[in-house]
Amino acid sequence: MHVLALARGPDSAIWVGTYGQGIFVLRPGTGNWQQLRHSNDTTAPSISWDFVHAFGFGPRGQIWYGTVGNGWGLSSDGGKTWRNWEFRELGPEWQYVAPNGIFTLGDTTYISTADGVKVTSDDGKTWAVITDSAGATTAKDPVMGRIRNQYTYGILKLASGKLVVSYLRGDAISADGGRSWQHTALPSKSDSAHLAREPAFTHEFHAWHMTITLCGAPEVRVETAFLDPIVLGSVVGT
Repeated sequence: MHVLALARGPDSAIWVGTYGQGIFVLRPGTGNWQQLRHSNDTTAPSISWDFVHAFGFGPRGQIWYGTVGNGWGLSSDGGKTWRNWEFRELGPEWQYVAPNGIFTLGDTTYISTADGVKVTSDDGKTWAVITDSAGATTAKDPVMGRIRNQYTYGILKLASGKLVVSYLRGDAISADGGRSWQHTALPSKSDSAHLAREPAFTHEFHAWHMTITLCGAPEVRVETAFLDPIVLGSVVGT
């Protein structure tokens, strides 16, 4: 079993995204893994794609997942049914969610993709985008903010409260929820001036890049992965 993502939900359920096998869930008080896979049965909407490498959790029980090549989805009933944004909704862009590329901040969800960041504050009823100048010319949703490159690797919040997005050939920091961005380079460990200026950025960003690397690690057994304190601590943040 090739594991692409590990995450712990607010209820302590363990969510595992896999390469080609969909999602596995270990819920509290149970000893069995539940497998969730793509299905063409429209009576019980399933996930859009069985290649899953991102999860996010909202404040009202929302469960988000992201795929390698067919968009993302949301469940508000613990994973029983899913509302998906895939090719039919998104078109040829926005299909590739970044590893660990879903981040929630209060009611707002940020989804990092190879075409920029999609942002919603109403569970997908409306969307805005964070993208570069080229992406702004093709975006169907309002452009919320501009970054230097739309090919993003992920987005998160620093201890300082600022948002940071990583993209091809650079990174950027936002102090206003993603409306304006300041480009910055990932500092080296010897960059004492940057350490003094923004110590939380260096510490958290190096840890985040390590998390992305771990998510791409091959062959983790799904039934024991969540017990590994190194993998779980780095990927889930415990």
